[in-house]
Amino acid sequence: QVVFLARIFEERGAFSFEDVAGAIADKLVRRHPHVFADLQEDDPEALHKNWDRIKAGEKSDRPQTTPLISAPPKTLPALQRAQKLLTKMDRYRLAPDIAGKAASTDGPLAQAPDTLSRATNAEAENKLGQMLLATVDLARRRGVDAEGALRRSTDRLAHKTSRLEEALRQTGRSLADVPEEELRELWFRIREDEDR
Repeated sequence: QVVFLARIFEERGAFSFEDVAGAIADKLVRRHPHVFADLQEDDPEALHKNWDRIKAGEKSDRPQTTPLISAPPKTLPALQRAQKLLTKMDRYRLAPDIAGKAASTDGPLAQAPDTLSRATNAEAENKLGQMLLATVDLARRRGVDAEGALRRSTDRLAHKTSRLEEALRQTGRSLADVPEEELRELWFRIREDEDR
């Protein structure tokens, strides 16, 4: 598809395939200094944060800034979208402890974190699949659309992260610039405000 589109634009005189290949190569080198430059970083979390900083820097000259925790596309299935958003939030230690809250309630989820921590990947997948199926069945029995419920909950969570990044942007900062303690305090205030 890239070759096809490059050919169309080359015929129009906009740019050539060599231009496209060069831009892709430049982007790969720029976004991976731990591979192509002198950056020595073994911590995956630090690599993710550096990646976010580089991407934000690439877009800083554009009029509309892209948040570091941008909500995944709404076209994704709800489970995939929720998982992607929580993963992005976890890079900044902002992911809500949903599993911890579920474990503190009565019912089949109470022992889940302990059980899952000792399970193999195959066992964990099986157990989590059963819990998801049980949750969907609970939603069905209550007359709740499980996909819609998860989509709306993910939308609310994405809205909170947008508010957080907007609050930081108004002070000229981004998630990557703020100490963890201050970030948690701001996140707590936004959550409290949204959950009222």
